[in-house]
Amino acid sequence: MRLDIDIAIKETYESGQTLSFISKIINNNLVYSEDKLLLYINAESIDNPVHSIYVKAYPKHDASYVKQLLRSKDNLNKIYESIDTDSIMHKAIMSYKGLRLTKSDPVITTIVFIISQFNNINRIRGIIDKLYSYGKVVKLNSKSYRLFPDLYTLEKISIERLREIGLGYRAPYLYNAVRYMLYNLDMYSLEHKSYEYIKDALMDIYGIGDKVSDCIALFGYGKTEAFPIDTWIKRAIERLYFNNERLKISKIKEFAYSRWGRYAGYAQQYLYHLSRMTKLSI
Repeated sequence: MRLDIDIAIKETYESGQTLSFISKIINNNLVYSEDKLLLYINAESIDNPVHSIYVKAYPKHDASYVKQLLRSKDNLNKIYESIDTDSIMHKAIMSYKGLRLTKSDPVITTIVFIISQFNNINRIRGIIDKLYSYGKVVKLNSKSYRLFPDLYTLEKISIERLREIGLGYRAPYLYNAVRYMLYNLDMYSLEHKSYEYIKDALMDIYGIGDKVSDCIALFGYGKTEAFPIDTWIKRAIERLYFNNERLKISKIKEFAYSRWGRYAGYAQQYLYHLSRMTKLSI
């Protein structure tokens, strides 16, 4: 299927979202996997914003789902007008124009961001690759790929094995979260709940705190008012907006919401990517 979406695939892939954590660029194509779906996204150029992408899926999936995944309805120009409040954010927008937030499966988003705690992107991807080995093998374009393992498959993996593949102290978090999502909380029932309701429900899961629940709300449920604060964001806000003053998380959130409002999550993603790409040499 052909879709017209103004999206910078490479920037979106590299910006630390759920979609990028569990995707790979193979021969200039983005391959994304869920537990029941495989997408093969072909762009004319991975390096630049494109208006048309070509998608093949296993099994065949309608275009509406792919558009939802890539948030094609987001009006980037309108969002830019809303968050372009200062020279720093303006530079981020101009540098990474076309970077979109994505909206991945909330279960997989939860798994990925539990793994992400105090971790770097390359290490996270390495752990996710090992989890892939438990997924179902499917064929697309005459090639074999693995789907992401479902919760029932993940339930069979012991804490010891989770530690062996790199989760370390996070292993009990994932072990218990898998069971909680299977037997205590239907993650899909939260889809149309408020941001505050979703955060409260997520923080009932052992090992999920304020930052991870914000990541899941943003990338799993599309709550663009969510403003996840990790080390990069905290350092960036303190340095770039408060002259290196050390701030409490509550103060940073108050600042973000007052400045960027309902699109604070978009502002966060652009600021996060700018901070990482420049190593704060802005």
